[in-house]
Amino acid sequence: MRIRYLVRFGYGINGITRSVITQANALAAAGHQVEVVSLRRHSERPHFRLDPRVRMFPLIDDFDRDPSWWETAAALDERSAPLLGSGHARLKPPQRFSELEERECARYVGELRDGVLVTTQPPLSLFAIRYGSPHFVHIAQEHVNYDFYGQSMRQLMTEHFGKLDAIVTLTAADAAAYRRAFPADRGGPVIRQIPNALHRWGFPPAPLDRPVISAVGRLQHEKGFDLLIEAFEQVAAAHPDWQLRIYGAGPLKPALRSMIEQRHLYNHVLLMGPSDDLDAEYPKSSLLVLSSRYEGFGLVLLEAMAHGLPVVAFDCPHGPGEIIDHGRTGLLVPPQDVAALAAAVGKLIDSPELRAELGAAGRRKAERYRPEIIARQWEELFAELLTARGIPPG
Repeated sequence: MRIRYLVRFGYGINGITRSVITQANALAAAGHQVEVVSLRRHSERPHFRLDPRVRMFPLIDDFDRDPSWWETAAALDERSAPLLGSGHARLKPPQRFSELEERECARYVGELRDGVLVTTQPPLSLFAIRYGSPHFVHIAQEHVNYDFYGQSMRQLMTEHFGKLDAIVTLTAADAAAYRRAFPADRGGPVIRQIPNALHRWGFPPAPLDRPVISAVGRLQHEKGFDLLIEAFEQVAAAHPDWQLRIYGAGPLKPALRSMIEQRHLYNHVLLMGPSDDLDAEYPKSSLLVLSSRYEGFGLVLLEAMAHGLPVVAFDCPHGPGEIIDHGRTGLLVPPQDVAALAAAVGKLIDSPELRAELGAAGRRKAERYRPEIIARQWEELFAELLTARGIPPG
């Protein structure tokens, strides 16, 4: 099969790109012809390892510009994408798609005549619906929960997503939300849940003998690191020999650093910055905490579980509750309940036996998300949709 993924920032460090490259690598290993098309390129090569059998190229090459240009007011030099309307034009540049991006997407999808195209954000999906030909199967892979899109974007989705062949969500809860929004009895597209895959499998279990807690994610509001620091203040008071390491970059770094200093946690909470090799970092800790206010999935939970780390997470919408079996493969606490989060972390600190038990059970569950297993789910969906169109899967 010929399979194409369209992403916005395929050369950067972000969760969508990481999951897409994992899928692309697994499908290429299974013998398919796979391309990853990046709307923009701002570095020489992709950050994540790309199988040499996967072709990757950009539609707009920003390599000579400052890599952070799109997070600044400099992006205002590009007018907002007309298709997305005036409400979209009021967004800040990082969230806003430009007229240039719409035009380049239109040019690319207008030339496609075969295979499968997987778009990875609603604006990309809308561009492909509007400007693409009817000669390829089009799947929208959703990485953000439906309920978190604004009213104007949901209205555009309501008007146009019925023309998709399928919508794929990361969680069952989100699939249910899309089925309510796009009912099958009204001609809605196929709705399927396929989770993210682990990028690798086969790590030795972490020793779980270090007084270190890990947290991973972009330093922004939805990841809830402010809540985690607040919770760890309680943990550190009872367990002063333990340390919290937060891996990631983002706009809230100054505010989080200020929180740490105000609470005199500078010896206990470390902002580690982004890591090029989290697989080398996970075994240095004895548990992982996910403090998100909401999640599209929660891939870092699975990554930690694959290393045999016990995990603690807020039971936020939607991913953690579908990954963690509370009390068996990890611990879930009520969303944004700082005291409960601190208590759950303290419980694992106090019990090496429970850490080992949950870590081993979590590792067994994580095996279900091996890349070749998830790739087979994608292959089955591609074959189903191509056959429904009367196109040989190839």
